[in-house]
Amino acid sequence: MQHGHVLILSFRWPKTAMPKKSPEPPWLQDLRKRKEPLSLVIDENGCVEALRYSFDGPHDYNLTVWHPEGDLDLGIDNPTLREWYDADIESFQGLSYEAKKARLLETITDCGDEHLLEEGLPWDDTEEGMNSWLDQNDHERGNDRYFWRYHHPYCVGHPIHDVLSPEEQDTSGIWEIDIGTPDSDGCLVTYVECTMAALNDLIRRKKLPFAVVEDRRG
Repeated sequence: MQHGHVLILSFRWPKTAMPKKSPEPPWLQDLRKRKEPLSLVIDENGCVEALRYSFDGPHDYNLTVWHPEGDLDLGIDNPTLREWYDADIESFQGLSYEAKKARLLETITDCGDEHLLEEGLPWDDTEEGMNSWLDQNDHERGNDRYFWRYHHPYCVGHPIHDVLSPEEQDTSGIWEIDIGTPDSDGCLVTYVECTMAALNDLIRRKKLPFAVVEDRRG
């Protein structure tokens, strides 16, 4: 779809491969405790974003969203190798060292990172060595896993899409698309074709702490 000067690459998850919905992020839980809703806009390309924001903060990737009761910190840090390779989950933690090593080697290979094993184990062959290695930040892939959905001013629109039933996803004129930016790493946004009034009505019905205050579409 071509909107203005931005080429938007339409993308919808197949219904059989929908990503699992995670619990509400901390910033949204915080927002629900406040009296005032968060002000959103529909930008000139039909994407939902925060009204006011900045890229200041202490994280690897910073995003601060303005709110009258105090700014919301939506910044994120690069994942650790432990997070990247799912070594932080309970089923992994309960294994013996040898079982952990076998599972971790399998996961590394499944992720296409077998080059890390070309010269043997990338950690000292002890549980302590494994833990030290897993606790390193994965600076190379912070963007790949997190940025495209969670670290940009459009991420505030995702809770709107996430509460839609399958039927509403087909009829509401609201869906997730990849606009292919920033830096060509992908940028998943909530795109709307419905009116601002219809979007606000849906937000009220779903009891979301938002208010769309401006529609910048021509």
